[in-house]
Amino acid sequence: MEEKIPVACSAIPALLETAQNAALFFDPNSAINMAETINILINQKEVREKLIKLGQEQIKKFSWHNSALTTWNLLKNL
Repeated sequence: MEEKIPVACSAIPALLETAQNAALFFDPNSAINMAETINILINQKEVREKLIKLGQEQIKKFSWHNSALTTWNLLKNL
């Protein structure tokens, strides 16, 4: 996402939560579904552009700085 590349990823809970609507998801147990999802990214320019835009917004929610602050605040309160 940060490199302005559309993302296709496995539909597992951690990735669903992290990517939200900024990625296309495929069934991790289906090579056919993975191929279909990648094919959408290759062949549908509008989908690619939308995911790139959404990805740029999604990455703003995650940074090393924010992660460090969250961890620090958690540790301070132990």
